Amino acid sequence: MTHFSAAAVGAFVAPVTPASHCPPWAGHPPGARMNAGPVQARGLPLTAGQRDIWLDQLSRGDSPLYNIGGYAVLKGPFRPELMQRTVELLVDKHDVLRTVLSLEGSVDGLPLQHFDRQWPVELVFHDLSAAADPLAAAQAQIRRQMQQAFKLDGERLCRFSLFRVGPEHHLMEVEAHHLILDGWGFAQLSQSLGGLYSALASGEEPQATAPSFVDFIEDDARYHQSSRYARDRDYWLDKYQSLPEPVLRPRYRPAADAATPGATLVQAFPAALHERMKALGKSTGASAFHVLLAALHVYFTRTLQRDEWVLGMPVLNRPNAAFKVTLGSFTQVSAVRMDFGRELSFEALVGAVRDVLKQDFRHQRFPLSELNRALGLLREDRAQLFELSLSYELEDLDYRYGEAAASSVKVSNRHEPTPLAIHLRSNSFDDSAWMHYVYDSAYFQPEEIEALAARLLHVLEQGLDNVQLPVARFSLLPAAELRRLQAWNANEQPAAAEQRIHARVAAWARRTPQAIALVAQGQPSAMNSSTAGPTPWPCTCASWEWGRMRGWPSSPGAARKPWWGCWRFSRPARAMCPWTRPIRLSAWPSCCTTARRGRC
Repeated sequence: MTHFSAAAVGAFVAPVTPASHCPPWAGHPPGARMNAGPVQARGLPLTAGQRDIWLDQLSRGDSPLYNIGGYAVLKGPFRPELMQRTVELLVDKHDVLRTVLSLEGSVDGLPLQHFDRQWPVELVFHDLSAAADPLAAAQAQIRRQMQQAFKLDGERLCRFSLFRVGPEHHLMEVEAHHLILDGWGFAQLSQSLGGLYSALASGEEPQATAPSFVDFIEDDARYHQSSRYARDRDYWLDKYQSLPEPVLRPRYRPAADAATPGATLVQAFPAALHERMKALGKSTGASAFHVLLAALHVYFTRTLQRDEWVLGMPVLNRPNAAFKVTLGSFTQVSAVRMDFGRELSFEALVGAVRDVLKQDFRHQRFPLSELNRALGLLREDRAQLFELSLSYELEDLDYRYGEAAASSVKVSNRHEPTPLAIHLRSNSFDDSAWMHYVYDSAYFQPEEIEALAARLLHVLEQGLDNVQLPVARFSLLPAAELRRLQAWNANEQPAAAEQRIHARVAAWARRTPQAIALVAQGQPSAMNSSTAGPTPWPCTCASWEWGRMRGWPSSPGAARKPWWGCWRFSRPARAMCPWTRPIRLSAWPSCCTTARRGRC
């Protein structure tokens, strides 16, 4: 492992003084020093979203829950010696990457954020090209690094690493705390990093400025003092006057030796299916995301047998064009009330989802944490309104590092604030799409997540095949699962020709005619004491008389009633004969009476 310092870069480019004795841009060509704005003179407060993240991180100790990161796969001619300088220029260009938190000067116990320009930037270099499987070794190292928590007091909140896995195969990895970066910002960072490298590789002057995150900090403070904040609060409190029941509950105890509480399932999403989703979205005035939300509603409203539930949906929270190209932590999470029932057709459901999200979008800036507190969820023993979140991340960015083609890969920290987070990620430049399921092991087992993923695709295909299909008519089981279920239930046995008890007793009497059948009042009766054959059950006795059969009743002629026909059921699944217990002879006429009514 090698650390690219400013001195190491000088060995490739030009002599410079050591990084610890000069600012990062010392020794660079004229114009390389860049300023995103004036030098910060005082600490700035956290935004509402940052404050919630900071407080939650404190409650979780050294958990990497809020680590966000990934890597760019670089294939083609590449000059690794330029990357240290590229990283320095990146950090100097985007002030949020220089964020350092400090309690110094705080009046409310919350830290202030400073954008320190004098902190040295370090790029860690790993040459794994000699490993047995260089790519697997690099990915394993990246996963380990993602488990390393950031210190929130007095240290930088981002890290950079470069991996060499082959002569023209490299991985450029970036990690940051969610306090300073969100998913959208991570994509912007990857593109900015590639642009800076490309400019250096071609000898051009890199772009030196970028919008400052300070603008959003000030905008967030103004919002919380505005009338819009009050209107947004009223909207959400009215929407959740009653709280739907939770969707998921913990069912398993995580293994004691589990490295992380969560796990992931990553599957390639069928490109043809994705295109069909886009087409349906376009025809209904919606989008592929609305189609995916509709399919998710079909699945959960049917499996839960409930007409409403709540879903968490990350939103950009970037209200203008400048904020959309600003690196920082902007993202909010919106609580979507999925109360569409089971009567709508799939096409109508997509339209209903579209309309609800459009209405919610007008009030998306209201912080979810404040809504949770206003609703008193802690009194209900609930952390928040939802247990499931869904995000659709479509990138329209072309990543390039000079002559090397690049593709971006996000890495999970395997610690999610929700029991299940589903991400559909795609890039329009390479037509790839991936579905990521990040789940808590206390709620799901791996095979359950695999089954859920297969069922969701099955629901999507049905909805796209027949947009008029009502929600209540969808089949939830894919073909493979249906065949397995049918195999489990293939246990039918051919019905016996004769199932009645008295027929079995009659057969026994024919096999053992001299055996004692029963004893009544001290008088035994053999099996052959009645010559009549078995009669249909229930039997009817026309009349009774004292016969020659040792005191047993019989009917005259061919209508003679066999003794086994007098069995009766007095309890469920238990047959009893009236003569198996002492009875008075005077009780027999009552048996004859009931027999005339069709029962014995």
